[in-house]
Amino acid sequence: MDGAPWPCQPAKSRLLTLYADDRLALLMHLGALMQRAAGELPADVDVVDRFLLWARRAPAVDAGPVTDGDRLAG
Repeated sequence: MDGAPWPCQPAKSRLLTLYADDRLALLMHLGALMQRAAGELPADVDVVDRFLLWARRAPAVDAGPVTDGDRLAG
């Protein structure tokens, strides 16, 4: 343990590696941990920032407007 608030950088790296192919599962896991920890952390801790925002994917590149053909193909 390095003394940094969880998830510290080593924990973040490990989680990103473990969930490399399933970012949604990572966010769900972190959300469950956030919910458990929220009642134990001081009120001034931004739990959303601490537990979730770091793990969000960068916004997808805009591929243009969705067309009816795109909706039918999906």
